[in-house]
Amino acid sequence: HQAECHRALREQSQSRRSQMQSDVAASVRKLGLRVREEQWDGESGYSLDIVLDAHSPRAPPHVRADGVKGWVVEVDGPAHFLKGSRISTGNTMLKHSHLRGLGFCLVSVPHWEWDNARLWGGREEYLARKLQVEPPAQAEGWRGPRKRSQGKRLP
Repeated sequence: HQAECHRALREQSQSRRSQMQSDVAASVRKLGLRVREEQWDGESGYSLDIVLDAHSPRAPPHVRADGVKGWVVEVDGPAHFLKGSRISTGNTMLKHSHLRGLGFCLVSVPHWEWDNARLWGGREEYLARKLQVEPPAQAEGWRGPRKRSQGKRLP
């Protein structure tokens, strides 16, 4: 019975990839990191949005440390938060807590931060800060930090 439940959950989660998740994965790839999307974790039963190589030389030291099971990016769209707020739903809090408890190094990308990342210097720069990696200066598609406009301020 448990195997049937896991199979059903896995099949259901395969169809949940959002445009935001695809965009985040594409931006992580531009940082020179290998990405696997919608990976099934058999121990927890969760589908992990984006799994990165925790043994990559580009991974920060705390991710490469002994005991870290994996490096995971969870893309948290509006359905992961209470309506009209920035408070995570119980399901989202539970999943994040379980994954951390199982030894995953977890990075959450909330939808409002992702939406505003363009204004903060670019999405790749935002992810580089979140993932604590150096952005590769010459990576394909890397534009570097965007310059802020020097326009006049309104009173």
